[in-house]
Amino acid sequence: MVSKIKVDEIESSQAGGTISINSVTSDKVQTLTSSSGAISINAANGKLGSITLTESITDIDFTNVPSTGLFEFTLKITQGSSTTYTVSTDKITVNSGSEASSLNKNISAYTATSSVNAVDVLVFTFINASTPLLEYKTNYAEAYVPPQSGLALHWDIYGASYEGSGSSVDDLVGSKNGTVNGATYQSSGTYSGSFYFDGSNDDITTSSAPLSSGQTAYSYVAFFHPLQNSTLNQVIVEQNTSSQTANTRGALFLSHSNGTFGFVGEGNDQANVTSFSYGQNYMITLMVDENAASGNWLEIYDNATLAGTASGTNTTLNLGDASFTIGKKIPNGNERFKGYFYQLLVYSRKLTSSEISSIYNGYKSRYGI
Repeated sequence: MVSKIKVDEIESSQAGGTISINSVTSDKVQTLTSSSGAISINAANGKLGSITLTESITDIDFTNVPSTGLFEFTLKITQGSSTTYTVSTDKITVNSGSEASSLNKNISAYTATSSVNAVDVLVFTFINASTPLLEYKTNYAEAYVPPQSGLALHWDIYGASYEGSGSSVDDLVGSKNGTVNGATYQSSGTYSGSFYFDGSNDDITTSSAPLSSGQTAYSYVAFFHPLQNSTLNQVIVEQNTSSQTANTRGALFLSHSNGTFGFVGEGNDQANVTSFSYGQNYMITLMVDENAASGNWLEIYDNATLAGTASGTNTTLNLGDASFTIGKKIPNGNERFKGYFYQLLVYSRKLTSSEISSIYNGYKSRYGI
């Protein structure tokens, strides 16, 4: 038996900045670079362009824009992989004419997204080669994925954990779903994608604690916005037994009297670790390693900066696993959190400083921290 495979003939041609394959036409994408802060774009080479920034851009110079009729040019701008840059549309020339600012369809002038690898798309519309009308969309990017090793719980209120209604917050890495008690979801505005806790009777709790009983090393990464609750101290995050027992508590704690974030272990308290101010967004990472061979059994990072420590070892801790909560002390429900809560990651190990920096860089633009 002889088998035959028929291959259709493919004919291609290229002209005027377009590529035609069997009469199906697509636009050629110009790969652009910059020099001394300027991008040169030749409209004769096509109406699409792409540039990865290696410097800040102050000038955009168009040539060969048709002198009559309408012409649109779409520019994809990708930020650097390790450094971000600015882009100005205040000095645009068309066919060697005078510099002019673009006329913006959007409410405000274009500002390049300041996250590494972020993608913005700008569309310049020319009518009779006049000053371009500019429309832009910003911050196209692949969704950030935090470190997965040892990730025991992930509640992302802003992201996929909450659909905007109901009382369940989904755990993105397992089955440790939380139940919302009283906290109010913010669907829009300054605190969009968060829950508001009133400091009185609001919390999010799961009876399926993410950390094992007696866990000796773990990390909490919390994104939140604290507000003053009279003169009360506040629990941000806590895992504990069902009764108030010495050494079983593992809490990220706000001490109003000291003006600090810290750790509370019910007899192993380290509340005076790093100072804070009410009314701003934070990423706070609390890490416990009871058996630290050297260095610190407790470390707290403010954003990506090590802000406070407790040195040596602490082998008297015995973490309980009856319940886990945002916003209150277990079991008596005191020390209520007041403010906005966005996201929580719990790890069954101590994170590295580079992992903390990765998490910070992955989410900083979302929360403005």
